[in-house]
Amino acid sequence: MLGLITGSGFYDLPGLEDAVDRQVETPYGVVSLVYATWNGCPVVFLPRHGADHSVPPQRIPYRANLWALHQAGARAVFATAVSGGINPGYRNGELVLIDQFINLTRGSIWSTVARMCVPTGPGSRPRPRSRCTQASVATLSA
Repeated sequence: MLGLITGSGFYDLPGLEDAVDRQVETPYGVVSLVYATWNGCPVVFLPRHGADHSVPPQRIPYRANLWALHQAGARAVFATAVSGGINPGYRNGELVLIDQFINLTRGSIWSTVARMCVPTGPGSRPRPRSRCTQASVATLSA
């Protein structure tokens, strides 16, 4: 099963079939997931800011979201983001696959493993490169 996390402006996924909303309890809180089929693939869909965009960036329950997706059976997760980039070479609307990012939100807890957490906020360093290159290679070749 594929987990899909979407960001601002992307609260409904066109083409979802047999969609069922479910509340999933995790050790980090309750998460709303949409179980469905998308282009023939079973998916679990999660708008990170909530279906009504009521969750601000610093309150996104990252740990609960990932725990719920794993519990639902997702073995790969694709996440979209529509925030700004720092490379002026990319045009608006251009698809970019990233392997690291800079988080400028404060107050978020990112990891279920405390020793893996790194400081966030202005002046923080970019995250280490993604460990999942298989997904990037598959996406680029599609």
